[in-house]
Amino acid sequence: MAPEYSGTPFSDIRQCLTALVRHCLTPQTVGDRGAALLSLKIVEDERTPPAEPATDDQHEAADMAAVLSVLSKVVDKQHIPSSKDRRVLRFVLPIYEDHDGAPLRGAPLLSRRTIAGEEVIDGDKVVAPATIRTSYEPKALDWLGVILVQLEAERRGEEPPADLPHLAP
Repeated sequence: MAPEYSGTPFSDIRQCLTALVRHCLTPQTVGDRGAALLSLKIVEDERTPPAEPATDDQHEAADMAAVLSVLSKVVDKQHIPSSKDRRVLRFVLPIYEDHDGAPLRGAPLLSRRTIAGEEVIDGDKVVAPATIRTSYEPKALDWLGVILVQLEAERRGEEPPADLPHLAP
């Protein structure tokens, strides 16, 4: 039997993901608000350190690239079964740099939620940004947090925590 999980708790990862949505996934916000993700071995494994001497901007860019690499790999059909959840994550974090030629990184959160709503059609209706925020985003971020903890536990050779939220697709 594998040892008990000793990595970053789900709650810390989930809070970090919420902060990154609120403040947008950029090198600066990953540096300022991404400590829970940067502490993950799965992220450390993806990080290519900049050549020394390196500036803070170069370190933040390396951190951002590692976080984005992990998130891009996790936000796929194999890990997150709902296409709506994947679309929400791709646009509200944002994992995509732009959408139809308009930049997403650095765009206001309302704009990113509006785009997510246009991509997450419910029947023939576009989903309102407020509905993305209250109904779709929390579930998508929970999924992402659970998957990150499970992958981190696997990377460490440990059992995932028993108290992870159980999510239905």
